[in-house]
Amino acid sequence: MPSTPSESGDKASFFADTPFGLIHQIIAVLTFLGCWGYAIALWGWFVGGGLGWMPALVIAGIVALLFPLAALLTFIALLIGAVVTFVMRF
Repeated sequence: MPSTPSESGDKASFFADTPFGLIHQIIAVLTFLGCWGYAIALWGWFVGGGLGWMPALVIAGIVALLFPLAALLTFIALLIGAVVTFVMRF
């Protein structure tokens, strides 16, 4: 009897349906559009619009890969800041 794939196997990542995943997707899309817009502004419509999407896609991919690490480091920095603020009050 063949095995059936689990439902969790079709997800892109473990946090795809969470608010964190939504922010992750928004940041990746905004990075892509921003880099592509920068390429258009720098090289013009013909070259920037026609070829600028390729480096924009690479940069957006790198940002998407590093986003969880950046979010974790931001959380740690906020936690340390909260602890230091709490300790300095007393």
